[in-house]
Amino acid sequence: MSSIASIAGVSNLGETSSNVASSPTTPTSGLGTQLDKDTFLKLLVAQLKYQDPSKPADASAFISQSAQLAVVDKLDTMTATLNRTGLATRLDLAANLVGKSVSYAGKDGVVTSAVVRSVRFDGTDTSLDLGTVTIPLDAALGISTSNTNL
Repeated sequence: MSSIASIAGVSNLGETSSNVASSPTTPTSGLGTQLDKDTFLKLLVAQLKYQDPSKPADASAFISQSAQLAVVDKLDTMTATLNRTGLATRLDLAANLVGKSVSYAGKDGVVTSAVVRSVRFDGTDTSLDLGTVTIPLDAALGISTSNTNL
């Protein structure tokens, strides 16, 4: 079993094949990394290679593991697509605020309004440049048409 444990730094595999398939995307203990598709396949091949010939693994278990891998792979793809869509939507929303008056709570707690001059996006956070201050998009309390554009 020590040969299997050395694959991709994974340890404590257990004796059954269900341990490998039960959590292909859960973090490994203490490493902060996740088992990816390649590691999962390496473990599956190692399981086949080092199985006891007198007790071959059940074919339905491998089919189940393959199905789980396919589901996890599709979920990862869907998550990435949703993240990209969410970021694009957020940037589009913020871009539509340029020239609009936005109200926000200042540092002193007083609600103030200012016209959005530009939008900044750093990949995760969206900020509104109001001239004298920059606020995060989610700090905007209200939006109205700016009187200067009428």
